[in-house]
Amino acid sequence: IWFDFLPNRSDLVLMLLEDGLYVVEIDDRSWQNVQLLYPGTDLVVLLDAGRVMVKDGEYILEVFTDLIQ
Repeated sequence: IWFDFLPNRSDLVLMLLEDGLYVVEIDDRSWQNVQLLYPGTDLVVLLDAGRVMVKDGEYILEVFTDLIQ
């Protein structure tokens, strides 16, 4: 449905599919790592100043993509 690079990254792509928002690793050496970030249908993705936002029905949520240690 939609795709774009993850903000501030050139090796990861956000992909909005029919069943949710995924992040996909760009790597032609092997299988691509694919992770579901947010499940759902009829979602809208908004990129705002480096933030990833998901509109799910009447809710707008921020999806955090950094690992916190």
